[in-house]
Amino acid sequence: MNNDFSYQNPYEKGYHIVGINRGKPAKLYYEIYGKKNSKNKVLLVMGFMQPGSAWKFQLDYLLKQSDYEVCIYDNRGIGNSNSLSFSIKTLAHDAIDLVKCLKWKNVNFVGTSLGGSVCIFISSFIEKELINSIVIAAPWLGLFAPTIAKGIYMYAKSVFEINEIKKFEISIKTLFSENYLNSPSISNPQKTKNESMIERAIKQQEQLQNSSKTLISSILLVLFVKISPFILRDIKNKQYLNVCVIGGKQDILVDLQSIKKRLVNNIKPMNFKILDSGHCVNIETVGQFNRIIVDHIESSNKLNILKRNNNNNNNIKPNYLCNNNNSNNITNYFFKNILKIFKK
Repeated sequence: MNNDFSYQNPYEKGYHIVGINRGKPAKLYYEIYGKKNSKNKVLLVMGFMQPGSAWKFQLDYLLKQSDYEVCIYDNRGIGNSNSLSFSIKTLAHDAIDLVKCLKWKNVNFVGTSLGGSVCIFISSFIEKELINSIVIAAPWLGLFAPTIAKGIYMYAKSVFEINEIKKFEISIKTLFSENYLNSPSISNPQKTKNESMIERAIKQQEQLQNSSKTLISSILLVLFVKISPFILRDIKNKQYLNVCVIGGKQDILVDLQSIKKRLVNNIKPMNFKILDSGHCVNIETVGQFNRIIVDHIESSNKLNILKRNNNNNNNIKPNYLCNNNNSNNITNYFFKNILKIFKK
């Protein structure tokens, strides 16, 4: 993983083997930042063929908050992690295995793009004690969701483009809004963000050196993503899940209406946020995106405390015989127990 985080080093980094009991295992490279044993544990799940270090802007922000520790990692086949994956479900189980290896509980998951899709499956597969909240941002919902988006045609064109500059120019236009790309670059105001991004993309490609096998497996994975109604019903029925969905108003890769129709209307998330952005909401609207993450985590913390208190209260049996204010409670108490005897 290319570590660009200037002001803080990870307190732990290395590899964990995941997928031991699920076919082909993988060594996932990970880094953990912040203070060990902090209250708020965050796992950041990156998207299509990007390393965990692509979460730089979120990591910087989260570590400025109080009581946070954050884990970033490379999905299998990406960056420093080995093996390949042809299934989104495999990536979801990898993330859950990593959390178990770290011995974390009450984890806050954040995923964007293909990482958002991974988080949909994490929501369905994960055990209750392991999750506190989950943020699903601009999730890839499949090739036909319900129609092929404009950005898919553009991205397909970029794959077959021979000229390197044109290739990145086309692909970047699928990820960001036109207004954003035409605005001045922060690092070099003499250039547009579009020009600066193309330069960085070419350099990053040289550094990452992902194999052709990784590219092929990643493309196949994307092509065959299918989110079944069963998965969505399962998420909706899990009352302990605190889900936040984020969509980009100008996203041409994952249409906002598809997110509403296919995902939001079916799972009924705790929050649904729409940002004036293209597909990469975590970069184009970084300030809003970061605040949404922290607000959702803190709201989930409060809500889970209320849920635990309510569960504890529900587990306390009412003392019917000692309640002199309502004589009907005595009758009800005996009546219910007589019914139990007859049922036996």
